Parts: sequence; C-alpha cells; structure tokens
Amino acid sequence: MPKDSQDAEKPSSDSENSPSGVRLSIRMRADMMREIDKFIDLHGEPKPSRFEAVRELVEAGLAVHRQKRAAAKATASEARKADYAKATADHARALLDQDEKTERLRQLRLAKEAHDLRIASAETVQPKKRAAKPAKDA
Repeated sequence: MPKDSQDAEKPSSDSENSPSGVRLSIRMRADMMREIDKFIDLHGEPKPSRFEAVRELVEAGLAVHRQKRAAAKATASEARKADYAKATADHARALLDQDEKTERLRQLRLAKEAHDLRIASAETVQPKKRAAKPAKDA
C-alpha cells in the first residue's frame, strides 16, 4: 500500500497504552469538513476544535452502532424464542391430532366389535325352525 493512502500510522506499544491514545491522521473531503464545521457551530462556548469535534462524532457514531447491534441481537433472540414457541405449539397440536385420530380409530374398532358381537349372538339365539308336520291323509 502506498504511503500516501495509509489512514493510520502503525501504533507503537507505548502509544496504545498511553492515556492520550493512538494518533490517527485522516484526509477529509471539503463537504465533510463543512459538516464538521457546522457541528462545531452548534456547540456553545467554548467551541471544540476540529479534532475534538471529530472525536465526539466518532464516539457518537460508535454508540449508535453499539445500540443497533444490541437491538439486532435482542431482535434475533426474540425471533428465536418466537420460532421455538411456534415449533412447540405445532408439536403439541400434532400430538393432539394424533391422539384424536387414535381415539377415533379406537371408537371405530369398538363399534365394529359390538356389531360383530350382535351378529354372532343373533346367529346363536335364532329360533330353530320347526319341522313341518306331516300332512294328514284325507
């Protein structure tokens, strides 16, 4: 990478741990500088320097980013909970449907058995046919 396009100097271990932080050099377009100057003008006295304004804007942007990530994480968690609840309800509904089918089959089997018993008992209880009387000779 050419030296001209580097955004940050490689920090030394001493500068990372220092209270002032890591020095960062950036280039900005003129329209961005105008926006930063407008931001500075909105502040009351004492007005921040451009460096302080950029630092404040970066901190605000990072805070918003953290909030969005936390909200997305919470939304994903809620979505997982909703999916689990739906899957549990679907499973319970399927079990109930299966129980209802099983009960219906049991009732049909009982009805068939009762029918078969009625037919079997009717066949055993039928009155015997009487033998025909011999005809009288006239």
